[in-house]
Amino acid sequence: MYSDSHCHTSFSSDSETAPEKQIRQAIRLGMEQLTITDHYDMDFPPGDLDFIFDPAPYFQTLEKLREKYADRIRLVIGVELGLQPHLAKELPAFTAAWPFEFIIGSTHLLDRIDPYYTDQMMQGRTEEQAYRTYFEGELENLRVLDCYDVAGHLDFVVRYGPSRNRFYTWERYGDILEEILRILISKGKGLEVNTAG
Repeated sequence: MYSDSHCHTSFSSDSETAPEKQIRQAIRLGMEQLTITDHYDMDFPPGDLDFIFDPAPYFQTLEKLREKYADRIRLVIGVELGLQPHLAKELPAFTAAWPFEFIIGSTHLLDRIDPYYTDQMMQGRTEEQAYRTYFEGELENLRVLDCYDVAGHLDFVVRYGPSRNRFYTWERYGDILEEILRILISKGKGLEVNTAG
């Protein structure tokens, strides 16, 4: 099945594309299914973007669009949930309160820093230390929390490292990556295959 299970719309502060425009593009591309997974990151550090949306209009909008395009594409209503271990009560309560059909659990922070801000992330660290610190945080998130279906963009940090993936190898990081994969397997969770970069 040709589909996309990680798609942001104007409900995410990092996208300006209206949900209906995303759906129409998916139809034009011949997709059978589109899962909209806008960002919901509680307690995200203050900055340029606020990764929170109001679930009531989100569901109202997407349910209407699902009905409108039902004969052309299957629309799945999901969320990309920003995982942080100190939110072990709040995040499950949020996901239980709304009928999300697909939840991506993503690690978007390294010691409370968004890796997008490379200079801040790298302050006082080598690239390997930054990557390892991120992976250790990801491992903790996946251990502590269960309110997700798949782990999103496992190596998100690599997008923003000074050398990107030039020195990113299984030989160098396999020990911690293997622990992450074992946790996912033991919990019966999936792993997102992100083809974006």
